[in-house]
Amino acid sequence: MQKIFDNHSITKTINKLLLTGYYLVNIGYSVIMISFWEVVESVDGVVHSITTRTGIIMLFLAVLHYNNIIILKYIATKKILTK
Repeated sequence: MQKIFDNHSITKTINKLLLTGYYLVNIGYSVIMISFWEVVESVDGVVHSITTRTGIIMLFLAVLHYNNIIILKYIATKKILTK
């Protein structure tokens, strides 16, 4: 496995920043979705609503994650942070 960054302090800092960003996105999404939750009158409606909203946030976080991987790979190949 190839090391992206040789400097462990930069790697830990980037990891903490990304983790904080993911937490903020999750909390923000949860607050917004709970405040705009539609009225549900059946169990099927609850299951549909929860699965739809969970799927949306999972897709969004997956896109964010892969974008971060691509950006970090680009930075590593250009040797911007490893000097």
